[in-house]
Amino acid sequence: MKRTMFWLFALMLAVMMLLCVQPSQAMAAEVQQPNKEIGTEAMLAEEVLIAQVEQPSKKAAAAASASACSLCYDCGGNWPIFSGVIPTREGAMPYERGSACSGNLTPTSDTAPYLCCTQGEGTPSQGGATPNDSMYPEQWGYGNIGMPVVWATTSTRPGNPVTVAVIDTGIYAGGHPDLPSRSPNNARFLNSGGDVATGVDAADTPLGEDHHGTHVSGTILAKTNNASGVAGTLWNQSPNNGVAHVSVRVLQGPSPASGTFDDIIQGIYYAAGITNRHGLSSPEPADVINMSLRGSGFCSSILEEAISQAVDAGSAVIVAAGNTGDNSPQQPASCPSVTLTVGATDINNQLASLSSFGFNDLSAPGVDILSTFRNPDYDRLNGTSMATPHVSGAATVLLQKNPNLTPAQIKALLVNNAQSFGDERMGAGILRVPGAFEAASASEEISGEILAMNGNDRVASPGEISVGAEFVPGEILVLYKQPERALEETERLLATRATVEGTTANPKIPVLLRLSGPEVAAMSETELKQATLDAIAELLQSPDVVSAEPNYIFRAFHS
Repeated sequence: MKRTMFWLFALMLAVMMLLCVQPSQAMAAEVQQPNKEIGTEAMLAEEVLIAQVEQPSKKAAAAASASACSLCYDCGGNWPIFSGVIPTREGAMPYERGSACSGNLTPTSDTAPYLCCTQGEGTPSQGGATPNDSMYPEQWGYGNIGMPVVWATTSTRPGNPVTVAVIDTGIYAGGHPDLPSRSPNNARFLNSGGDVATGVDAADTPLGEDHHGTHVSGTILAKTNNASGVAGTLWNQSPNNGVAHVSVRVLQGPSPASGTFDDIIQGIYYAAGITNRHGLSSPEPADVINMSLRGSGFCSSILEEAISQAVDAGSAVIVAAGNTGDNSPQQPASCPSVTLTVGATDINNQLASLSSFGFNDLSAPGVDILSTFRNPDYDRLNGTSMATPHVSGAATVLLQKNPNLTPAQIKALLVNNAQSFGDERMGAGILRVPGAFEAASASEEISGEILAMNGNDRVASPGEISVGAEFVPGEILVLYKQPERALEETERLLATRATVEGTTANPKIPVLLRLSGPEVAAMSETELKQATLDAIAELLQSPDVVSAEPNYIFRAFHS
């Protein structure tokens, strides 16, 4: 009887104690309960997570919980996530922007190490340096490629001198307050002519001139941390960011600006410090050449030769893939000697719908890219033209750290450190600069082996002209075995049907021929195009001719 009364009393006491527990305590017990069931391994993972989460300030964590987060990012600095599903550990629940990422995302072992941030509009706080440029919060691309992490180093020390050449529409003739001052070595190669310095850059006459080159240049070279305008990829304590900018104008006209094959080739030789057909070469040979332009078809053998010589001279040649949205061949994207061909991605780390693919080595931000435009304007443009200078800027940053890097080593560093998203159309993945920058210290230890490459690059066979390729009717580029005999050879092969526009002693640089005479003057455009192709076929039959091709038309491309 006494024993029964004892157990009844004990049971009543236990019920009373349960009824007195505070709701918050009960909730805490409820939340803690699963941890007892998931085992030691998961508990250790949770302890690591807590250590990671406590590293950011409590103030930042409070800010994240107090307001909606515009971004989610990996606090380990590995990859920013801007929208959609946040990747988590294998088997963990995904967290979507519209739910967990719209308020306080409480870190758990499932979300480690992803946190919410509210800093800036479109700019992740990954640690590192944040520039004070007024428009920087609108430049989502730099966070995507990890530049803040690199700026933490480059913003506090001078870099080695580097020369960057942008082969494009030139820069705005009036100058731009957010760009370095104009170089006396800027050059212009238009309409098969060439000059240096005075008047070579794009003005607004005729009205509507395309300022594509000014926009491209800004992504690489805009003055960073000057409290106004936009940031560029470069940021250190040297004048002009320690970089010489040579603008080589080969495109002209309203959007989309265009230029000829001949002018672009002369521009490549000039930028690389190789004397071109006009007898001109840059006194500041480029370490990096950016070409955000394209023509149709597989790589011309003459273009391949020019790029190959530029790379052999030490220039990393970085080119845009094109904006066709498919895998149709483009040049120079398909040229084997190109250092890097660049596709475009959007803010969600997806290949942009406009981006060409099939020849990409890697990809970079190319949608809604804010940069310098005509003075004092800024503008947002889309295209692989906008993606390419992100990569050229990254290559320049590597050379500022280690000036001994070769073009092959720059390619290896950037391709092998790209972030793969499983989309082979991107190439190796999306540009990520921090890993490449960290590995760029000792050039003797950097292998030229590329971990991810495509095998689609191809030089067009002699006489192969892509259907629909644009070219200047009546103009032909010819490589003679003995270029000093170009006048004699042309007369022998084509009689009086063509004139030679300038000669060169360099057997690697083409001679420009123009069909001429009364018969040519009477031809329609269609007839003249056919006459051009017929003359090329005749030239290629001669053992004294190495190559003969139309004077293709190339274009800048953006939207």
